[in-house]
Amino acid sequence: MEKTERRGRKRAGAVLRWIFVSLVAVFAIIFVLNYLGVRFPWSPKREGLSVTFIDVGQGDAALIMTEKTAIAVDVGPTESGEKTADRIFALAGKLDCVVITHPHEDHMGALSEVLETVPTDRVVMNADASDGSYFTRALDVIEEKEIPVTEAKAGDVIEIGDITLEIIAPISYSEEDKNSNSVVLRASAEGVSVLITGDATVDEEAQVLEKHGDLKADILKVGHHGSSTSTSEEFLRAVSPSIAVISCGEGNAYGHPHYSTLTRLREAGAEVWRTDKSGTVTVYVENGKIKVKTQN
Repeated sequence: MEKTERRGRKRAGAVLRWIFVSLVAVFAIIFVLNYLGVRFPWSPKREGLSVTFIDVGQGDAALIMTEKTAIAVDVGPTESGEKTADRIFALAGKLDCVVITHPHEDHMGALSEVLETVPTDRVVMNADASDGSYFTRALDVIEEKEIPVTEAKAGDVIEIGDITLEIIAPISYSEEDKNSNSVVLRASAEGVSVLITGDATVDEEAQVLEKHGDLKADILKVGHHGSSTSTSEEFLRAVSPSIAVISCGEGNAYGHPHYSTLTRLREAGAEVWRTDKSGTVTVYVENGKIKVKTQN
């Protein structure tokens, strides 16, 4: 009787080990295929173009997606890193590119967390650096994972899958104000375009207006969280967006967005959405029309 029981326990143990090993193998295969961009029936549904402005509190994080391509532009502050990384992974599964507009903590503090969580093909950033620990951690992860890094240069056009990235700025570099060195880019797909300006100041906007003849975009990520030092009347006239999104934290200490910026946006005829009021804001195209949905 005891021998029979021992044999039964051994068989049960062998079956459990076989199940465990099989599950590990299956999950490993799924991870590799997901890394290579293979889509599964249970993968996040992606149709047409969508631009998701993730609510990261006082910071910026945007995810531009089509059925085939996913690009993150900024990834928010360190404190929201795990939540942001999980959100990007759930929505995209894999990133073809991460663009960092400038090395301030509220724009790239979560980069190391995102790169460790979400398979990423490349990183694009300006030539600025930071002495912050978040910057060093990000560089360490980039080196460890051997992720190619490209410097964003004004005039470059980068084709990533079915999304076209036009690098409009930085045109020059300021030693005094790194906000003025922000990458300004226009992403286009499905006949729709989004202009993302980082924390570009009115001085950088003036440079862009002087050097770049065409700034028209359907969607504008408003500069510097709606600060009064960005989004000039002249710049708004050139962009002429139908939808403007402000990414900022509820009750933030900076008073973002500033009433003067909100006034200029309303006078320009833009439909304004704010992450501090609506949570995550997704702008998407459905049947040729641009629509907005929010998620607190």
